[in-house]
Amino acid sequence: GLGGGCGHGSFLDCPPTGQDRVGRRLVHFEAVGFEDVEVEDRTDDCLGGFRRSLIAWPASERRKGAMSLKSSLGTALVCRLIAGYFGAVSKAYLLVSAPKP
Repeated sequence: GLGGGCGHGSFLDCPPTGQDRVGRRLVHFEAVGFEDVEVEDRTDDCLGGFRRSLIAWPASERRKGAMSLKSSLGTALVCRLIAGYFGAVSKAYLLVSAPKP
């Protein structure tokens, strides 16, 4: 498997951030036989964009007349909670590409 990264049994247990997050993943994929590994940290683009869109959705629906004020307020609260949850549990959104001969 992909074990041994941080002494916790799996590199997925590691809490790195930024470029360190990408570097650790790169080392582990190379260690299990992948070549020319490309790793891009797209956390803000993908996860951040999803969270921003989720938070903005109720107001957008309200402006289009598809949701009442009361419904949009309740939905906005739920959407903020869901967005917060994803922000708390999703530490990284990485795009990885590599051939394994």
